[in-house]
Amino acid sequence: MEIFDALLQWLNINWRAVIATISLILSGYFAYQKIGNKIGLTYQVTIGGYSDEQISNLVISNRKDKTISIWSIYAVLENDIKFEVYKPVAPLILKSGESVSVSPEKYSYLHLDGDRFLPKFLFGRIDFYANLGNKMVKCIDEKISDKRNSLYRVATKSKVSLDGHLYNENVRFVLIYFFEGEKQFAFFETNGFIGHEWGKTPNHMGVDNYDANSIKVMLEHYGYDQMFSNYVCLENCGPKDGFKVVFRKRNT
Repeated sequence: MEIFDALLQWLNINWRAVIATISLILSGYFAYQKIGNKIGLTYQVTIGGYSDEQISNLVISNRKDKTISIWSIYAVLENDIKFEVYKPVAPLILKSGESVSVSPEKYSYLHLDGDRFLPKFLFGRIDFYANLGNKMVKCIDEKISDKRNSLYRVATKSKVSLDGHLYNENVRFVLIYFFEGEKQFAFFETNGFIGHEWGKTPNHMGVDNYDANSIKVMLEHYGYDQMFSNYVCLENCGPKDGFKVVFRKRNT
């Protein structure tokens, strides 16, 4: 208790010095936040297709308490070879703490001294530099480490799609039809519901043990076989076998 009373008495006498010290520390901290530049960067690499391995996406972050203008981003490979990864039409303005995702312009391949050059973006050494107009600033690699989660099993995402439309095993049949000049997709689910881009009557087949012929009869009953300019019905045969055509409109 005596120590506490002594501390209160000291603070009462020296409170101005304490406040001045705290203010000095805060001022120094905020000044430091405005001095220099700190730019974080993460990147993604695309492999395959009709072009060589290349950087397909950059996430650039301004880690200082001031606005910066980025004129271009350069990559330096193996501390030896430099090339321009990204150059915006106008300088990229990033405010304090702001991040932006950009997609560099694609190319077929790189040349070095007149010869074709095959970089190793995934496994080689690569450093990024931001051109701020009056200086080049080395970017900080901000890849998120997953070492703390190394004890967990990893679940990965899978995308199964038909012409850009995602689906899973709940889709038994797919009707691709043309209505008023527009191509649309109707998903017939295992429980009998009809959804996705359907939005018409009926929204259910009435039973869950329907087959392809049931869909054909439904289309004829409601006049959709005449209303749709064209259509094809596909059956989902599983992830390995994909879809097979079960019937289509016969134009006469």
